[in-house]
Amino acid sequence: MPWLPLNCNAGIGGLMCLSWLLVFHVLSVNPHLLDLHVELIFFPQERHRALVGFALYVLAGLTGWLYSPTLALVIFLALPVFYGITSEGLIENRTVLLRRLDAGRRRRRGRQ
Repeated sequence: MPWLPLNCNAGIGGLMCLSWLLVFHVLSVNPHLLDLHVELIFFPQERHRALVGFALYVLAGLTGWLYSPTLALVIFLALPVFYGITSEGLIENRTVLLRRLDAGRRRRRGRQ
């Protein structure tokens, strides 16, 4: 939305991160809502990812308002890269993800 100032965009992005923080918190305290292959520690760890995203949006908004809109724009452009890199989890990598999926399949076979 080009007509919104940078600090409004930062506020909207920050609220989005806070909504994810709420979802991650609900899933971390209600393990019965999780699929079998999801480890119990995954969503408590993802709360950190939402907090980092929130902090980056706040930093971008304050930077654009107080110092340099160009630098704020660079931070805003770096945010999708951050989310892309951490899309499997903040500390997750593909090997750990495949191991978790395999463990979930084994547990499911054991229940049948």
